[in-house]
Amino acid sequence: MTTDKNYLSDEELNALIAETESEGLVQAPKGLHAEVISRIDRNPAPSHKESKTEFYRFTYKVVLSVAAAVLLMAILPRSFDTKQHIPTREEVLNEKAAREEIHIIPQKQQPTKDELLEEQNKEELLEMLEKYITENGGITK
Repeated sequence: MTTDKNYLSDEELNALIAETESEGLVQAPKGLHAEVISRIDRNPAPSHKESKTEFYRFTYKVVLSVAAAVLLMAILPRSFDTKQHIPTREEVLNEKAAREEIHIIPQKQQPTKDELLEEQNKEELLEMLEKYITENGGITK
């Protein structure tokens, strides 16, 4: 049997059809009919009342499952987030207002040229004094 793209050729298809027609139908195993009938007798179909009862039992289970799920969704998030404070509307508005009211602290002005020279002169005088004291052994006259 050659296949071309998983299809049978015309000759092979005709041979398969002829073979199937010549053999006839496949026979069921002996005793199958009796076994099926006996199983049906052992497990009769449920009555209308039993079917209704089973349906109500299933519906009850579904309703309880949904109620439990809703209850868990309502309770669990609150129990885990007890440590985290959720601000009220007033707290949020007060914080926003406080941010808007922050005053900019004026920065120290840059020293002028005269102030820099005066500071430099002070430092030079201190260095000269330290040098004089160390040269004379710490004794001032």
